[in-house]
Amino acid sequence: MRGTKDAGVLEQRLEAARRAVADWRRHRRRGVRMPEPLWEEAVALARRLGVYRVSQFVDVGYGSLKSRLGEGQGSKSTGVALPGTFVELEGAQLLGEVGTSPWTPRSDAGIVVELSSGDGAHMMVRLGAGTAVDVVGLARAFWSRGR
Repeated sequence: MRGTKDAGVLEQRLEAARRAVADWRRHRRRGVRMPEPLWEEAVALARRLGVYRVSQFVDVGYGSLKSRLGEGQGSKSTGVALPGTFVELEGAQLLGEVGTSPWTPRSDAGIVVELSSGDGAHMMVRLGAGTAVDVVGLARAFWSRGR
């Protein structure tokens, strides 16, 4: 199964990145920035696994990783969202209004909805291809919990 093999490789890369960052921290001189190859691997993993997961597991700053992830993405769109890519949608696009969806998912690819809150809570929902969900309602419920 290709997906299982890919997931195993990603998990190995994630663990290797965590060890490399921890090793660098143990041996670094104070005030020295983390080497670019370590950031590059964290960014590559974040594209596939999500910024929150990688920042927590590898122990790098969420904000720094998120900004680096944004720097490497050009503004030109191919019109197709590949698995593991981040797609930002406006509310109207989530509701299917105006017909302005900036992407067309592959027929065999699912969609991942990731939500984070200011209190550190995180939720990830993986939807199979063709699965319908009220994303706006899901987000409202997540962000209003405990109120």
